[in-house]
Amino acid sequence: MYFNDKAATPKTSEEAEQWMRVLKFREAFPQEGLAWEYDGEPAFERLLRQHLTRHILEDAPRATAPRPPVSSTPGLPDSLRLAYLHWIIAQVRHVPLTGVDPQSTREKTRRDIDLAAVYTALMTESFLRHRPALAVLNADQHLAMLGEPGSGKSTFVNFVALCLAGELLGLPDVNLATLCAPVPDAARASDRQELQPWAHGALLPLHVVLRDFVARGLAGHQAPPVVTGDTLWHFIIAELPETMRGIAEPLRDTLQQHGGLLLLDGLDEVPEAEERRV
Repeated sequence: MYFNDKAATPKTSEEAEQWMRVLKFREAFPQEGLAWEYDGEPAFERLLRQHLTRHILEDAPRATAPRPPVSSTPGLPDSLRLAYLHWIIAQVRHVPLTGVDPQSTREKTRRDIDLAAVYTALMTESFLRHRPALAVLNADQHLAMLGEPGSGKSTFVNFVALCLAGELLGLPDVNLATLCAPVPDAARASDRQELQPWAHGALLPLHVVLRDFVARGLAGHQAPPVVTGDTLWHFIIAELPETMRGIAEPLRDTLQQHGGLLLLDGLDEVPEAEERRV
């Protein structure tokens, strides 16, 4: 059940009567019922999309048998853990159709492409060596990826977050096996291609779009702003849906005690976002 909290004023007695019925129904709605609040149509669209994605991933019949989920993340209650992982997947799973003229299709009906269905391993060049991006990430605890706009940096970050969350949920189509799939190489005649390396298991992913952090997380800060780890953490928590705000302390404890993978996307877009913020 979804309740719209956006302010509205009845214009007729009939609307006022209908409003009173809704308020009475809401007051009588059982606490154990499934109810969510939203503020306006865009918020409802985001909330509904998250719930539909969760339903499809959890409940829709699959041709392949589901994989057993990874054991519960220490320190995180199962309900919050599942909600967080599904939220991560909803944020990163779809590739926007950026090549489509935004004037030619309505935002409400525009469909995105499933990232897991179209992703191809990203190759990097470092110290004159040509290696898959995953191999570089696997070898370095701290890594900054540089490249031209559209070169695949954001897609790689999203795919890593998607596969880690999918592994923790036991999803059959996105998991560590998907992440480590061999790099397509048409020059090789052999069918025995090597898997990409990943030695860190199912790390808990945190995904941050830096242009959003600058535009929203630093709004109201002095210029130039003083940014600390707490500044970034408060932004991460503020971006979560209201129903998941209780995850802040257990999530932080889990990350401090057991680690995770922080993925910062869009470093090259920060100056533009800073101009918009100012």
